[in-house]
Amino acid sequence: MPATRQAELWAERTPDGFLFDIKLHRYLSHHATQPDALPTDLRDACEVDSRGHLVRDADLEREVARRVREATDPLAEAGKRGAFLLQLTPGFSPRRNDVSELDPILDELGPLAVEFRHRGWIEGERRGEVLDHLRERGAVFVGVDAPRSEHFTILPPLDSVTNPYLAYLRCHGRSLDGYLRGHSVAERFDYDYPENELERIADPPAFSPTRPSRSTSCSTTTPVTTRRRRRGGCCRRSARQATDRAAMGDQRADGGR
Repeated sequence: MPATRQAELWAERTPDGFLFDIKLHRYLSHHATQPDALPTDLRDACEVDSRGHLVRDADLEREVARRVREATDPLAEAGKRGAFLLQLTPGFSPRRNDVSELDPILDELGPLAVEFRHRGWIEGERRGEVLDHLRERGAVFVGVDAPRSEHFTILPPLDSVTNPYLAYLRCHGRSLDGYLRGHSVAERFDYDYPENELERIADPPAFSPTRPSRSTSCSTTTPVTTRRRRRGGCCRRSARQATDRAAMGDQRADGGR
């Protein structure tokens, strides 16, 4: 969990217009979490299961979310806090969970960008229910560019904007072998997007049923997942190029306004 002083330093040391998206605490994203991952004053009252992991508790989720928000308020005051990113574990499954379980976090944080890691959330009739819930709560659906596969942890491409002010796409690369068999984060996401793939990412079908009108005023966030330094600069440039291409397409469609 970030410290307030750290957020102050981030705000001081970055230029005007720089935005930070805040990736949320592992407890909020439904990962197995031990009590020592929480602030000291929250640990004693927490319930744990037989493996020593924190039990789900809506009040605890609200408190952790509130503290993340307050700790990063210096970024908001400087106009540098973007979205909060909730990258759920694949274990958050539609068979065992309900999308309304995210409401305690949605109550505290906004805009909240939600990345599902189980494809069952956006298949069949459940897709509409999930997108409608996010839309009603003002949450942001996180689209993912990833390898093409039916594996349950890989989402199919879905161009959907549930918050009219923010579209969010995460580019994880397209190495299927690395994504499924990589032993580290670096191995899973080590991918350099070629020019032709960037062009397709930046110019999706203009009339997707879940895509807002081209005239909608909407910011676009397109981070590329990377951990290796030798890839980092190239991947960041790729993300920036994809975002710039998409923005140019919107300007052309709106007559340059």
